[in-house]
Amino acid sequence: MDKIGDHAIVLGASVGGLLAARAPAESYDAVTVVDRDVLPSGAENRRFRDRRATYVPSRPLLEHHVRRRVRAIPNITLLDGHNVGDLTTTPDRRRGTGVQMGSGDGVRIMTADLVVDAMGRGARTPAGLEKLGYRRPVEEHVVVHVVYRSRLLRLAPGTPMEKMVLIGVVPGRPAGMALFGYKNDMWLFTVAARAGREPPPSLTGMIFAVEAYAPDHVVAALRTAEPLGEDDLSRRFFRAAKKPIGAAWQFAIGSDLALPEVEGPRSVQTRLGNAYVARVLAAAENDPVVVDRFLRVSSLMDPPGHLMHPALVGRVCVGNLRRHRRIAGMPAGAADRRTTFVPAHRCRGRRPRRSHGPRPRRHRRHVLRPCGLRTARPALARHGTLDQSGRGTAGTADERIAELRALPIRDDDRLGTGAADR
Repeated sequence: MDKIGDHAIVLGASVGGLLAARAPAESYDAVTVVDRDVLPSGAENRRFRDRRATYVPSRPLLEHHVRRRVRAIPNITLLDGHNVGDLTTTPDRRRGTGVQMGSGDGVRIMTADLVVDAMGRGARTPAGLEKLGYRRPVEEHVVVHVVYRSRLLRLAPGTPMEKMVLIGVVPGRPAGMALFGYKNDMWLFTVAARAGREPPPSLTGMIFAVEAYAPDHVVAALRTAEPLGEDDLSRRFFRAAKKPIGAAWQFAIGSDLALPEVEGPRSVQTRLGNAYVARVLAAAENDPVVVDRFLRVSSLMDPPGHLMHPALVGRVCVGNLRRHRRIAGMPAGAADRRTTFVPAHRCRGRRPRRSHGPRPRRHRRHVLRPCGLRTARPALARHGTLDQSGRGTAGTADERIAELRALPIRDDDRLGTGAADR
């Protein structure tokens, strides 16, 4: 075949990209296949019961053999571990010249006479063409709402079964099933549905769903099969992810709702959290320990509860105490106990009673009470800096501040479980 160009780039190293790389290999001096993942070097061994011409390999095994065959073509290079960026063009944007790509070694531009996008759903070419002033490629959509569930099984020894069972959808029954002889004496059982229907999540429900149209011996084999792996992966995943995702969401919207100009419901928890975070940020102006802990929480490296560790709360109180003392110019004795604010339920002691008249009805109210080093008294007591009478062993407020700042904050400390809480 006649030569067309010097270099061609194929984006994506799945089956589609590998086959796409084979096509221009005869018309270009060099073909480079780029993929963001580090490609595996092998696959699990495959065992077949016989030597029929039709096989049902796993996706990793099939892709491994296609990749092995493509690697054997001398002028094809697989460049894995690289992220694909924008397309590059001539200054007048009339002709493409290559693509940007990045890796651990930095960002570089690879030039080419031809760029083939085989990245599938992750393709950036449509957006890149639009950015360059071109129209997106025309897309055709056929909405079928396909939902399927699959389970790996091991059939009972001696179970007579065909190598493959396929039952497709038909008018009036938009559901079907498949049972494939897989690798390592395993079988892949899949139930699919369309047009808004959804297969049951459990293996028992999947078998019950195919009883109406599957052969009797197939249903009997499924009932006695041994399930491999755990059931209902998607539901278990979302249940496990609910807590960390919820914490990240609350942390994100809390900072937005701290602005009165932003519309949205503000619960008591949100208002108290924003009030405390404001004091954390104020203390972070001069305390690198508070800065480090806040950045770890805001970067989702630590859960939000780490901001409520008693030792950190003490540092926040001290930071705000010094800040208010500096701003207001108050003497040390007057500023020790009435310079910073934290939620009242975190302050020691109760609200003062009235000196006369009947005792007011007790309501659960969330207010902010002025509180200084009093909040840090439990933490100081755990570290031996308060005597039995509750008074500090240090003689002055500055000495108590020094002791409080010396409290250790470890990365594995959590509210109620850290070393400072034992």
